[in-house]
Amino acid sequence: MSSIPRLVKNIFKVGPRSAFKQMLTIGEVKTGTLVGVDKFGNKYFENKEEVCGRDRWVEYAHYHSDSSQIPSEWHGWVHKIIDEPPTVNPPISLKYLQEHTENFTGTPKAFKTYNTTAPKIIAWEPKSYCTLAVMSLTPPCSLISNAASYILRSPGFTSNSAVFNSPFYLYSA
Repeated sequence: MSSIPRLVKNIFKVGPRSAFKQMLTIGEVKTGTLVGVDKFGNKYFENKEEVCGRDRWVEYAHYHSDSSQIPSEWHGWVHKIIDEPPTVNPPISLKYLQEHTENFTGTPKAFKTYNTTAPKIIAWEPKSYCTLAVMSLTPPCSLISNAASYILRSPGFTSNSAVFNSPFYLYSA
């Protein structure tokens, strides 16, 4: 982050609109010489007075920016892989190279896989409890109370039985 006097000086140099855009995208206000513009509208700047590693930067054409929007020739210049920008030393164009496209992951244009074969295993879908109750034509409460009364009337049932002392014991009046 830059100092307050430097920040104010740079705001007056670049203007309030550009300063606001820079604060939103790169987090500080920088001034420098425009080195070039790529085919997507991104602007590339350089300032030799900046700290090493922060002396080259990009102002993206769109507000929703991503580093994958930088073409490979400009990527090499921004990261100091090559010394001259592509405006001075254009790269060799080869027939087999594709045009640059940005990474669309997380956007509506993202690649979505699909399957063209039929599934080999069909998943089991359980029937809901409400469907079972409607099929038996008795409400679930009567099912439980009928089961409890059956247990209470069964031969050999005593009050000392394990069913009576269990937490699942249902009292049916």
